[in-house]
Amino acid sequence: MENKIRAMFTNLCCSRCKADFDENSIKVIREEDSMLVVKLFCNKCGKTFGTAFLGVSDLEDISEKEKTKVALRMKEDLPPISKDEVLNAHDFIKNLDEHWAQYLPEKD
Repeated sequence: MENKIRAMFTNLCCSRCKADFDENSIKVIREEDSMLVVKLFCNKCGKTFGTAFLGVSDLEDISEKEKTKVALRMKEDLPPISKDEVLNAHDFIKNLDEHWAQYLPEKD
């Protein structure tokens, strides 16, 4: 399973130093029945790209098109996240329950 997760981040690079991500750039923080919590970071400059919540069943069917979408979203040059956004995200995440998947977008 971890290999499939790592494959999602191949051909992507750090927005700060442009180093490619490798198999050591992703760390599984927590694993549950239908969800993995992972952390993505750059091994060269140390920049952390945050935590992702991944539905395990969804990883089985990930297509090349989806990998491209993930790559494009990660390469967007977005402004820094504000303190309020971090606090709002924290409140949202700490209140998730077993129905967390309802917040994921529908498959195309």
